[in-house]
Amino acid sequence: MKSVKLDIQVRESDASTARSESMVPGVLYGPGLENVKVAVDHQSLRKAFNLNNENLQVEFDLNGKSHTALLRDVKVDYIADQIMHYDLFIPAETSIMKFNLPIKFVGQSLAVKNLGGVLEQYKEKVVVHSTLKDLPEFLEVDLSPLVELGSIIKIKDLQAPANVEFIESPSQSVVASKAPKRGGKKSAASATDTAAANTEAA
Repeated sequence: MKSVKLDIQVRESDASTARSESMVPGVLYGPGLENVKVAVDHQSLRKAFNLNNENLQVEFDLNGKSHTALLRDVKVDYIADQIMHYDLFIPAETSIMKFNLPIKFVGQSLAVKNLGGVLEQYKEKVVVHSTLKDLPEFLEVDLSPLVELGSIIKIKDLQAPANVEFIESPSQSVVASKAPKRGGKKSAASATDTAAANTEAA
């Protein structure tokens, strides 16, 4: 799973003072933990936030202990281009939670390559249950079963990663190979381009 290392510090000052020192105030919490006021360098947090990963794990040391937390509820002042506040949630190690798991296409559809078809993507993420430690960075979806125009890959056709459970309807469509629209205008990228785009985004 994607993670970043941040220098999280216990915060003694109020939120306004922290911001005036180029720090972002936040709160650390989790089951069995007392809420702790924390702060982190704004530039470091901005780099992590710009990864645009809702499942991003933050690794840090605090009071002599190593922790892994989820970055949550980031509040941004877009006019000032400044992160104002954030939460760090430390779940129990065995806690099963709901996540949106991004999809990454791999392989190539023969319907696209040989029959001039186009890909029609219905889902960019799948909803899963998993512990934090078992959650992968993305779910690979192989496009090679799309061999004919009209072929569809549904959730029931996917292989769930170890210790991860799909919780959406098995009949939900993920991606299909379709005949191009009249006039030759394609509604989606080729399988190669789509897989490459997913790789770059990851």
